[in-house]
Amino acid sequence: MVLTDGNQTYDKVLKELSATHAYCYAHLRRAVLNDLTDMKLKDLFQELISDRSCYEEVSKKFPEFGKKHEISDEEGLMMALFFNINCLFALEHDLDITQDDYLEQVKEIRTRHSSFFINNIEEIVKELAQKSVHVIERNGIKNYKSNKQEVYGNSIAYALKRLEGLKQFLSDPEIPLTNSLCERGFRDL
Repeated sequence: MVLTDGNQTYDKVLKELSATHAYCYAHLRRAVLNDLTDMKLKDLFQELISDRSCYEEVSKKFPEFGKKHEISDEEGLMMALFFNINCLFALEHDLDITQDDYLEQVKEIRTRHSSFFINNIEEIVKELAQKSVHVIERNGIKNYKSNKQEVYGNSIAYALKRLEGLKQFLSDPEIPLTNSLCERGFRDL
């Protein structure tokens, strides 16, 4: 199992090694945040979550919020995608890695809660992909190209291509959500 940022170079090497490939959620989150910024939705997103503390509260308030701010369906889905990705991080945020039962806690959280958010992420990505991504298949290999007319196309193409690898962390509590710690270690070199 190897966790990477999704660079295509890794795909080729890991395929040759027959290694399982997991993908980093920090890279997906950054891509979606960049799209929200480009769509001028970042500040609206902050406003939406500023006084709400849980998933249910945000979900309950969103229809009224969306109508008030004239948020399109695609804009709402992008905000929901970002929110669901952040929920994955929030689930594990307060766990103490020094605890003897840390891996059991991670496994329980992922079993009981993370799959809910993963399913949401997958549904949102597939829905947004219908309008923003072209699938090109050659020799049994699928490539996902962004429709340049949609601001969010690149992040959705990135996610669509990596959906299976983005779910790998559910299978093993030792797989982190992000490879940020490893990348910070490379910078010291």
